[in-house]
Amino acid sequence: QPAWATGCPSCAAARRGISSAFLERAEAMRARQQELLERMGSGDLDGAKITRYAKEMNALAKVVDLYDRLEGLREDEEVANELLGEEGGDGAADVREELESITEEITTVEDNLVKALVPKDPADERNCILEVRAGVGGEEAGFFALEVLEMYRKFCVGRGWAFQEMTKSMSDFGGLREAIIAVEDPSGGAGGEAGPFGVLKHEVGVHRVQRVPVNDTKLQTSSA
Repeated sequence: QPAWATGCPSCAAARRGISSAFLERAEAMRARQQELLERMGSGDLDGAKITRYAKEMNALAKVVDLYDRLEGLREDEEVANELLGEEGGDGAADVREELESITEEITTVEDNLVKALVPKDPADERNCILEVRAGVGGEEAGFFALEVLEMYRKFCVGRGWAFQEMTKSMSDFGGLREAIIAVEDPSGGAGGEAGPFGVLKHEVGVHRVQRVPVNDTKLQTSSA
């Protein structure tokens, strides 16, 4: 186990943005993966156990891979810091650039590791109903709502989801009053990623825009 993954106070700065509880959980999952590998290599298992162990290993793989990557990056960071104390001039500038790149990747891997360790909501794989309505701002709000609807359509279609309009009401001037959309993932979440509900549930709320309408000269705030 690397020094930065321990609970020692001197390692607190090295852990930075990720809790020691997450690191301990990842370490335990890696130990469990190793245990399963040893059991599967023993040759004393029946088909049912092999299948069960293989499924569990597959569930552990993402976290373990990220944890291994984080360890490697921490070691690279330590080496880079040591070199920074030895280098001078252009050499030091190159090391600083490399260290900055390593630090950015560490942050990304830590974020992904936390996401992989947080229990998933079973509802996240479900399809959803998306509703878009014009808010405050008169006809300009209707135009903005139509743009918001088109934004969601492009986003969903880009992910391979079906985007079916159940109802759609337009204003006399071509703006959107209200639209209700059924968003479905034809794959049923086969890729292991969150489905329409899991992705779009964070979009609940009011979207606002401030701009000058084409038929006016004053800045206006509209919402959808």
